[in-house]
Amino acid sequence: MTEAVPVEFGEVTRVDPAAIEAAGKLRGTDAFGNLSPVLDWIAGAQGSERIKPIRQPRLVAFSGHHTLVCIETPVVHPPPVDTALVNSADTDLMGQLCSLANVGFQSIDASPPLSQSQSEQPPSLTKDADRSAFGLPHRHPPVWHRDALTAEECSAAMQLGKDTADAEVDSGADFLIPALLGTGHEVPIGVLICALTRLEPTEVVIFADETDAAVWSTTVAAVRDALFRARSHTGDVRTLLRTVGGADIAALTGFLAQAAIRRTPVLLDGIGAHVAAVLAHRLAEGAESWFYSASVSTRRSGRRLAELLGLQSVVDLGIDSDSATAALLVLPMLRTAAQVLSPS
Repeated sequence: MTEAVPVEFGEVTRVDPAAIEAAGKLRGTDAFGNLSPVLDWIAGAQGSERIKPIRQPRLVAFSGHHTLVCIETPVVHPPPVDTALVNSADTDLMGQLCSLANVGFQSIDASPPLSQSQSEQPPSLTKDADRSAFGLPHRHPPVWHRDALTAEECSAAMQLGKDTADAEVDSGADFLIPALLGTGHEVPIGVLICALTRLEPTEVVIFADETDAAVWSTTVAAVRDALFRARSHTGDVRTLLRTVGGADIAALTGFLAQAAIRRTPVLLDGIGAHVAAVLAHRLAEGAESWFYSASVSTRRSGRRLAELLGLQSVVDLGIDSDSATAALLVLPMLRTAAQVLSPS
C-alpha cells in the first residue's frame, strides 16, 4: 500500500482591512443599515473600493456516509449516500431557494468507495468487523479500534474539496456558499466542536422539545466517548479529520481553505460549515478573512465557532441549518444592494 500524500495548501492573501474601510468611506450612505459592514467586506474581497455586482454565486454541498447511532442494535456502516434521495425535504428546499435566488448548485458525494468486505457485511457485526465512520463503538464499554477514514481516504476527500473550489473559481464563481447534505454527521460534527471549542458534549448535542431522551443520551455518550480519541489530535487538522471526522467534512474543509487561497468570498451557514471553516483556518492561516456568517447561530456552539474565527453575521434569522437556508435567503438582499451601489 502506498503512503498517503498530504494535501498541501498555499498561502492566503488576507482581505485587506484598509480596502474594507475605504469601501465604507466611498459608500457614504447608511441607507443599507446592518447590511453595510458585509457590503464593505464584499467590496474589500473583490479588491475594489466600490462594490461590484455578485454575478455568479454558487452553492456547493458535500455529502458522505456516516455510521448511525443505534440504541439497541449494533452500529453498522451504511451504503453510500444517494444525494438525490437523502434528506429530500432539505434538498428540495435548497433547490427551490437556489432557483429563486439564481444561484448555481452542485452536490458532491464525497464518500470513499466501500471495499467488497464492507459492502457484504451482515447486519449483525462483531466488534472486530465493525467499520465505524467516526470510531463510535457498537457496544459498551467502548471499543476503539477504527478511525473515521484511512489516511488515503482523508487525503482524497480533502483533494476533492480543493479541486472543487478550483473548478468553481475557474468557471467564474465569484461568491460561494458551502453546505452539508444528508444525515449522520451529527456525532462527528459534535466531536469536532468539542475538540475545537472545549465545550462539553451536553452543551453541543441539542435537546429540543421533540428530541427523544434516549436518543439524546446515546448521542451525548457517543460524542463523549469519541472525544477521547480526538483530544490528542486537536493540533493536527488532518489527523483530527481522519480519526473522528468524515469524508464530507474533510472535503468541505479542503473546499473552504482553497476558496480563501483563490480569494473568493464565502458566506457560511450552519454548524457544519463553521466547523469546517475553523479547520480550514488552521490549514491555511488567514482563510477566515474570506468568510462571513449569514445568520447568528441559534446554538451556543455555533456562536463559539464564529467567535473563534472573529466572524460577523449579516442578520439574525433564527435559522441554523446545514442546508444553507439562511445564506440563500440573505444572498438576494446582498446582490440587490451590491447592484445599487456598483458603478453604472
